[in-house]
Amino acid sequence: MRARRTTRVIGMCCVGVLALAACGSSSKSSGSTARIHASGAAPVNDHHESPAQVCALVPQSDASKVLGRASTRNSESSLVAATGACIWDAADTKVRSSLQARVYDSTVAFRPTAVPGSASVPGVGSRAYAFALGSLGYELVFEKGSKVAMLQLTVAPAPGAAMPASAADHAAALIALARTMAARM
Repeated sequence: MRARRTTRVIGMCCVGVLALAACGSSSKSSGSTARIHASGAAPVNDHHESPAQVCALVPQSDASKVLGRASTRNSESSLVAATGACIWDAADTKVRSSLQARVYDSTVAFRPTAVPGSASVPGVGSRAYAFALGSLGYELVFEKGSKVAMLQLTVAPAPGAAMPASAADHAAALIALARTMAARM
């Protein structure tokens, strides 16, 4: 009797695991699928610009200026294919910095109330908001016409190394880049 009960419990667990696995996997549907942006900023849909299109809006020279050193395009990240991100990285022995840019073909991604502590940023696109990513970065989201662009700057100093710039400097650099990017859109 005990062996039969154990077998039944194991069988029910297997069915539950299979059901959860089926719920977790999905095939791409013809409709738009909402996702939460990695930083929690806003839901975004699958309709995004290609990385090449986004990188044309944020060229290497602009990325290097924001990152404070020469940058290289990161085309290996899984974020590139999944979100159409243009990612620029810069690193040396003391700090690793990254700038990510995305452009979505829908204004559904513009949701400043979804991010506690976000602040309105005047003079960028039709409207914009920004917020700190803890002490390691800054994100800015702006709307221009029927598109929404997201810029994210992260800076990670090596253990014991000082942060190369203040949060205010990071914010100012990202705002200046957002204004340039919006003008190009």
